[in-house]
Amino acid sequence: MRKIIILTMLSIFTMLIAACGSPAAPETTEESSEAATPAEAKEPAEGEEAAEAEEPAEAEDVADSTTPPEDPIDVTIAVGTYVLNANYYWLMMPQALGYWEDMGYNVTVEGVGSSTDVLQQIVGGNADMGQMGASVVVQANVKEDIPMRIVHETGIVDWQLAVPADSDIQEPADFTGKTIGVFNMTSSGIPLLESYLRENGVDVQSDANMIAIGFGPQASEALNSGDADAVMLWGAAIAQLENLGHEFRYFRSDQWDQMPDFSLAVAQDYFDENRQVVVDVVKGMNMAIVFAGESPECVVKLQWENWPDTKPTDVDQGTAQAWDMHIVSSHYDVAAQGAYQLHGSDLWGQATVEEFDLMQNFLVENNLLESTIDPSTFIINDSSFWDEINDFDVEAIKKQAQEMDCSN
Repeated sequence: MRKIIILTMLSIFTMLIAACGSPAAPETTEESSEAATPAEAKEPAEGEEAAEAEEPAEAEDVADSTTPPEDPIDVTIAVGTYVLNANYYWLMMPQALGYWEDMGYNVTVEGVGSSTDVLQQIVGGNADMGQMGASVVVQANVKEDIPMRIVHETGIVDWQLAVPADSDIQEPADFTGKTIGVFNMTSSGIPLLESYLRENGVDVQSDANMIAIGFGPQASEALNSGDADAVMLWGAAIAQLENLGHEFRYFRSDQWDQMPDFSLAVAQDYFDENRQVVVDVVKGMNMAIVFAGESPECVVKLQWENWPDTKPTDVDQGTAQAWDMHIVSSHYDVAAQGAYQLHGSDLWGQATVEEFDLMQNFLVENNLLESTIDPSTFIINDSSFWDEINDFDVEAIKKQAQEMDCSN
C-alpha cells in the first residue's frame, strides 16, 4: 500500500517537474551525457581493432576497512542520462578498475533518462540508488514527502552563461536585446539564467530572447549563424562546443558555486537496511574521483577499452583523446573540485545542511517550491558516514593511476 501511495504521489510530482523544470540539475548532467561524445559512436573500422583491455595496475590496500562478503551483493544504480560515457567517470571507473568487485559487489549502472526518471526507478523498486539532480531530491521531499537522501554530492552547479570571446557582451546588462540559446524551453538551466540576469537588472522574458538550440553541432551552428548571441548550457555541453572550436567568456552567479548539483541519492529505508552497502559503493565512487584527478588520460583509455562504443568517432585518435580528456577535466575541475572545496574539509562527496538550505531557498525564490522543511532532511546528517566513505588509501589510488600505462 505504501508503494502504491508513493507511486501515485510520484506521478503527480513528475507532472509538476515537467511543467516547471528544475533549476540545478534534473537535466544538467543527463543532458550532458550525449554531449560528451561529439560524433555518433560506431564499431572500429575494418582492419582496425579496438584496444584490448589491459589488467588495471594493482593498488594495494586502497580500502582496507572493507571485508568483502562471501557472495557478491547486487546493486543497481540508475543515472539521469542516456549515454554513459567518460563524463561519468565516478561511476564507470569503479567498474573498469574493479573497486566495487573487490569490495564484494556486482554493481549495474544504467542510464534511464532524466532525473525524474531516476526517481521513478527507485520508488518503483527497479534501482537501489540514483544519480540525479539535487533539486529533484529536494522537491521530492518537500512536495511529495518522498524520503530520498543524498549520499554523495558529486558536484556543484556547473552551468555556464557563455558568450563568444569576441562578443560585444561585456557585462550582464549587455544581454538586453540579445538572444540566448538554451537546450530546450523547459531546460533546468532557465531558472538559473533568469535568476542571475534578474539580479543584474535584466528580465529575460521582456528584455532578452531565448531560443532552443539543443547541444553539440546544432548549438554550434546557432552560434556560427548568429541565431544565438550566447548559450546557457551545462559544463560538458560547453566543453563539447569548445572541442568544436568555440572560444568563450563566461558569466556565472557566485551562488551557483555554493549549491549542489548532480548527486547520488537513496531512499531512507534502503539506507537504514543497507548502510554498509551504501558506504562501500560511495567509497568506490570517491576512489574513482581521486583516480580521475590524477590521470584523466587513464580514465579515457579505460572508458574506451571497456565501452568502445562511447569513443568519439569521425576524428583521429589524438583528437578523440583530447576531446574526451577535456570532457573529464571540465567536470572534475569545476563540478567535482567545487564540491570538494565547498565545505573546507578533505572529504569527497560530503553534503552539508547549509548547501541544501541554500538550494531549498533558491527553489522558493524562483517559485519552484511554496514551502520549506528542515534541510537536514535532504541528506544523511551523520558525520561518521562522510568519514566512512572516505576511508581508503588516497596515495595508493594516486600511485595506481601514476603507474598505469595509458599511452595509446
